[in-house]
Amino acid sequence: MDLQGVKWIHGSSFFADGSVIERPDIAIETNARSGPAAIYKAERYSMTKFSYGPIENGDYIVKLHFCETFEGITENGGRVFSYTVKGDGPEVKDFDVFATAGGALKPVVKTVPVTVTGHKVEIEFVPQVENPQINAIEISRKD
Repeated sequence: MDLQGVKWIHGSSFFADGSVIERPDIAIETNARSGPAAIYKAERYSMTKFSYGPIENGDYIVKLHFCETFEGITENGGRVFSYTVKGDGPEVKDFDVFATAGGALKPVVKTVPVTVTGHKVEIEFVPQVENPQINAIEISRKD
């Protein structure tokens, strides 16, 4: 549990494909929206899908936490992918973590409201340049 009371769980079993790499010695430039630096010191990459459930149907907020930590990505366009939060979430095309954050080691949090109707949250990832990556996914019931 972090200082804000959020419980973070290890979620490798919720992903289809991909691998995890840890970079415990990097210095992350966190901000008020990003959450604790520790969640950005490991990433899941090359995944095609995330599926979490069963959960109650209803309205949720899904926060996707990204931070470019791979030393091989040094400029805009080095890693570009698309993702879709299934249900009524939008498809996000041509997402570039490095460009969106303004550089490496800077977190980006994308917040997606979604209505769950099939008792699970699903996210699909499609590579374009390099492989998709994500550091954490936060799912909370909408009040």
